[in-house]
Amino acid sequence: MGSRRQFLLTVFLSLAAIGCSDPFSPGGERSRLDTNRQKWQLQRQSTYKFTLATACFCAGGGPIRIEVSGDSVVAATLVSNGQHIGTQNVLTVEKLFDFIDRAIADHAVGLEITYHPILGYPTLINSGGQEFIADDEVTYTISDLTFAVPLDH
Repeated sequence: MGSRRQFLLTVFLSLAAIGCSDPFSPGGERSRLDTNRQKWQLQRQSTYKFTLATACFCAGGGPIRIEVSGDSVVAATLVSNGQHIGTQNVLTVEKLFDFIDRAIADHAVGLEITYHPILGYPTLINSGGQEFIADDEVTYTISDLTFAVPLDH
């Protein structure tokens, strides 16, 4: 009887562990993404500024101050020296949400996301990328977000 009980306990704990790691379960990454994206959209702000630091095996010159208007990047400046850079590949908050969405769908390894507790935008995205692809890890740190039109809350 004891071994059967131990077996059932092992099965139960295994199923519980699987449920906890399911990105689609309540409280999973997909659910957290949807909740926080909705918080962000409820702000109804399409003009804002923020600083984006990227850590990866890629070219880059350090943190960038990004200005967004009408949900499009209108300016990007290297924080270190004030140099303006091209805006074509610079991410907005919505594009960061899209990155998270793809990482969840692709089952990115070691995906860790922190969201602003009130406004919902991601403040940290750490993705280990795909399991068998080298050097595709990336970490985004989002800080100093300000809106052009102050919030009422």
